[in-house]
Amino acid sequence: MSTKVILKSRSAQSTPSEAPKPVLTLEEARAAVLQRRRRKNTYHLAASLCSRHFDTQDEEPDFYASILKKFTGVKRSKSRSKGVSKRRLAIDKAKQELVAALASSGGDPKKNKDFQSALKELQQLNPPKSFDASRSPSPYNDTPTKKSSMPKLEGMWMTMSKPNFADQIGTNDNEEFLYTLGRMSFDMFRPTHLVCSMQGTFNDVSVVSDQERAATKIHAPKKLREEVQNGTSVLRRYDIVTAFTIEPENPATEEDSHGSTTHSNKGVTRPIKGIMTTHGYVLPDPAIKNRLSIWFTGGSLEVNDDDVDLQEWARIFTPSNLPKRQLKQRAKLFAARALLGATPAGAMQPDGSISFEFKRPLGGHGATYIDVLYIDDTLRVAKGNRGGLYVFVLIPRIESPANS
Repeated sequence: MSTKVILKSRSAQSTPSEAPKPVLTLEEARAAVLQRRRRKNTYHLAASLCSRHFDTQDEEPDFYASILKKFTGVKRSKSRSKGVSKRRLAIDKAKQELVAALASSGGDPKKNKDFQSALKELQQLNPPKSFDASRSPSPYNDTPTKKSSMPKLEGMWMTMSKPNFADQIGTNDNEEFLYTLGRMSFDMFRPTHLVCSMQGTFNDVSVVSDQERAATKIHAPKKLREEVQNGTSVLRRYDIVTAFTIEPENPATEEDSHGSTTHSNKGVTRPIKGIMTTHGYVLPDPAIKNRLSIWFTGGSLEVNDDDVDLQEWARIFTPSNLPKRQLKQRAKLFAARALLGATPAGAMQPDGSISFEFKRPLGGHGATYIDVLYIDDTLRVAKGNRGGLYVFVLIPRIESPANS
């Protein structure tokens, strides 16, 4: 008789009250653990391929240069390649100018005239209205005889633009941005003063199948619930994944809301890699083709190398070791509970994961959204309803050994 174990699926982990726990054989459980480890390792491995180190022989950071070389297919050579159309060459040139402008501003596209000029050129060559968010190349558009030419929104996109979290502390020796865990997670995870470096931020987009939609209770804004339930439009997962590292103890300090100074990462003796995921969904706006109505249903923290770092991770996040929330943080949590039905981060699971959820997320068509300003087979530029600009490059899903 085969041994059976209970294991949480990824969707069940992010929304623990929504789906029953599947019963798996021991072999299936082992395979699921290996698959989870490969998934987590993928993000740090992808980020490592695009280091933010500056090359002294190049005006641009290697981060942006390597993206041009590895992922966008754009070459630095100005010589025209045989068989390449003028339009393709013009797009490649505009891409180079856009990425160079982004590099010159440290990843900040706001108020960057060169970036705006390159974006305008790309939009003229490939207008944003040509992208229809209500259609999905796979499996909705493709036919046995013809494959859709519309660029895919689905895939793993790496963010090239600077993170938009507030109160950046600075950078570490590797030129990676430093933030507190509280700022990265909107105070949903503790300890909020834990200083972390960000190796990369990713946008994982995938179509929610009819089977998954029927089997999973998806928390959706009140105005969108009927549309989510009836299945008449394409529903996509829209997860924001951050590969980060808990920095070792250092003399860096910061002031809390009361003006007192708190030492960062006391007792952390070595870097600890982690993954933070904000779970979200998008629906196409019926009135505007290139607009996606977006909402978020919760988030999770996971240790990246559970075999190596789980014990230290557990020490950092054990409830008895966590500092109490300050008055300002408690007020934010109270507001999130009242407005969003937020459940604070629960108990740590045996694998080190911690999660929270929003049972009443805010949103609706015309309320919270992302406009696709440009998209092709490698590059996407989007604008949020609050005016934030985001630049993404589509990267391959890198196969990583489970124990790497």
